[in-house]
Amino acid sequence: MAVVALILVVALIAGRTEKEAFADATRIVQAAVHAHAEPVERVYAVKVERHDPSSPDFVLPRNVRVSTVGNRFWVEIRSPRGHLCFGRGEDGEIWVALGRWRGMRIEPDEVGPMLQDIADLYSLNLESLLQGVLEGHELERPVTEGTTHVIKAAPKSSSRGWVREATIEVDQETKAVRRLVVQRLAPRGGSATVTFTLVEARFPDE
Repeated sequence: MAVVALILVVALIAGRTEKEAFADATRIVQAAVHAHAEPVERVYAVKVERHDPSSPDFVLPRNVRVSTVGNRFWVEIRSPRGHLCFGRGEDGEIWVALGRWRGMRIEPDEVGPMLQDIADLYSLNLESLLQGVLEGHELERPVTEGTTHVIKAAPKSSSRGWVREATIEVDQETKAVRRLVVQRLAPRGGSATVTFTLVEARFPDE
């Protein structure tokens, strides 16, 4: 009876600890959702690694930054050939700025496969992404490294979203996402690892 009682106590403590760990991770991600709903523009450097040898044969740009405010974002690509900015509107259309005086708006049914792939890979709707992690993923116990909480998220068995796994690093003080590593399904098959690293925070430019 003493052994059984000991097992029950251990099981109770373990279950409570798991629930507390999950609650801690949930609270941290919820705090990040609120932080990214604030009117602060955050700029992330982006790195993409493809894991599908049959993926479209084009070289992904290297010097890429994504600026986000809530669910709004725009992507800036710099290369020796020039400077390009693009973003996506609420209806799925893609706008592209080709310089100071030239630009275009492309409707969803007019977007070619290459532009669609790049737009999907580099898009960062942080509010929605974090909310999707809360609803469709199991969160591991947060690990604190210096001034950063690190949380790993894996999809629940019933989840069919495009995020297969995510590592979220949240600043303890600002609650903003410092670094986000997403293992995601690629837009047209295969998979990719996309890493967003915070490089700047500023008030949005009107």
